[in-house]
Amino acid sequence: MRKLFRIGLAVTTMAAALPAQAATFVFNTVNSGRSSGSDIGNSFTYATRANDGSVVNMKVTGWSVATDYSVMPGTVHSWNADGLGIYQQGEKDAGNLHQIDNVNGWEFALLQFDRAVTLTSGVLNPFKLTDLGYSDSDAFISNATLSGAWDQNLTGRTFGSLLPTFRDNGVNTDNTTFKSNLQTFNMPAGAAGNVWIVGGSYFGPDDRNDAFKLAQISGSTPGAVPEPASWMMMIVGFGAIGAAIRRRRSKVATTPDLA
Repeated sequence: MRKLFRIGLAVTTMAAALPAQAATFVFNTVNSGRSSGSDIGNSFTYATRANDGSVVNMKVTGWSVATDYSVMPGTVHSWNADGLGIYQQGEKDAGNLHQIDNVNGWEFALLQFDRAVTLTSGVLNPFKLTDLGYSDSDAFISNATLSGAWDQNLTGRTFGSLLPTFRDNGVNTDNTTFKSNLQTFNMPAGAAGNVWIVGGSYFGPDDRNDAFKLAQISGSTPGAVPEPASWMMMIVGFGAIGAAIRRRRSKVATTPDLA
């Protein structure tokens, strides 16, 4: 009986030690998603299926920080195969200013998820700014954790209070080729949140203006389901317990009666 207990304890310990497996996902924002509104404060909502079969939801809104550091909602717009861009307030009819950029203010896409996620890479399509002869897709990536409904309206002071957290946790990419579409964000280990921002570089590393459209976002979300190989290990362990029980029963049944 002690042997059975030791085997059972070993299997239980093994099961408890199995790591949660991260589920990976990709949002292709070249699809228009589900739109709400068409001007200042509008949004696009997307859903995608992760590799573990779960559905991950994301809401995208457009924002800008003016030169006086005031935070303002903008207009996020889909340019189909090019991805998502942002108009600051007052920009919509001003010509070639529909990219996510850091000129005349700092623009960024605010991404709200229905769970905590880690962003790992993205496709940032570089677009030339008016009168500039180059395209640079350096980006500022950061995250925060927000309580309440995942798709809540964040206009006003609620969002403004998150800015220090974003600034402290942020990472500027340094895309030295300037025109490469795929950027790996290289976020710090364990960086996860249910709210992320992706904008032009914030006090960027190369002093160049940045402008791009957001075409794809990849990431991962913590999972609780072990991989098939881990499940197989557990099944083998439980099988060992069953075999030991059968052997014990067989031994008891064949022991002669000495009474």
